[in-house]
Amino acid sequence: MIGRDQVIKVLGRLLSSGPIDHLPKKFSDTELLMALAASSFNAKQEYSEKEVNDHLVNWLKGFTCPTGLDHVTVRRYLIDLKFLLRNPSGSSYWTNEAVIALVLESEASTVHPRDVLAEVQRQREERKRSNV
Repeated sequence: MIGRDQVIKVLGRLLSSGPIDHLPKKFSDTELLMALAASSFNAKQEYSEKEVNDHLVNWLKGFTCPTGLDHVTVRRYLIDLKFLLRNPSGSSYWTNEAVIALVLESEASTVHPRDVLAEVQRQREERKRSNV
């Protein structure tokens, strides 16, 4: 399981060049990103496909490039990696808390990549100002 500090460190590395436009090459980084996406859902709620899509579109805003990583790709990975489960007809989705817990410690699940990117950008600007 990955703790909060390690999640922030990995996301900082992934976001060091700015918003991401594709899934990470390393499986462990993709798995971490998917676990964070899954943990952003309410564990006690079932979602329609439209609700999942809307939630993921909102979750991706602020740390991905608009023409890069999309909610459909993320939804497919969430299903493939078993972070999200769905009924056979695909009309109802819910989180798989047991699988999320294999990847993330509970306090780590509250980290949002958008916040890490904002901090990376703030630190970059601070370094620029101090080098002037």
